[in-house]
Amino acid sequence: MSDNLNRSYVGPALLGLALTGATGLCLYLLLRKEDDWEEEGQGGVTSRQVAIDVKIPKDSVGIVIGRQGSNIREIQAKTDTRINFKDELETEEFRVACIRGLPDDAQMAEILIHQTISQQPRVETLTMYVPGRAVGRIIGKGGENVREIQRVSRCKIDIER
Repeated sequence: MSDNLNRSYVGPALLGLALTGATGLCLYLLLRKEDDWEEEGQGGVTSRQVAIDVKIPKDSVGIVIGRQGSNIREIQAKTDTRINFKDELETEEFRVACIRGLPDDAQMAEILIHQTISQQPRVETLTMYVPGRAVGRIIGKGGENVREIQRVSRCKIDIER
C-alpha cells in the first residue's frame, strides 16, 4: 500500500519540478539584459564594449580629424573602434571625443589620438619691437638679412612698416 502511495506522489512531484524549471528558464530569458543578447550575436566575443571620453584641445581637433576625416577614419580602421564628437560636452577649450570599442581597442585609439596631437609642430609667435633706426640694418640690402635669418631659423618674419 505504501508503495502505491509513494508512486502517486512521484508523478505530480516530477511534473511540479519540470514546471518550476521551465518557469525559471522563461523568467531568465525575459529578464536577461539586452547587452547579453548583443554580446551573444557577436560570435562569442567575451569582452564587452566600452566608451572612453577623450578631451581634445580645440586647436588640435582639425589635426585629429584630418583632411576630409582621413586621420580619424585611419584610427578607427586600425583599432576597430567608432569615434564621435560629443557636442554637448564641448567647452571653450576642449571638444570631447567618444571612443567606442573593445577595451584594448579603445585604449589604443586614445593613444593614437594623443600621438597625432603630440606629433604636430607647435607654432609660437614672438613680437619684437626694434628702434626705427635699426630696421634698415635688420632687413638688409633687398631683404637679404631677413631672408637669411628666416632660412637659418626656419621661422617666418613679418615686418610692419
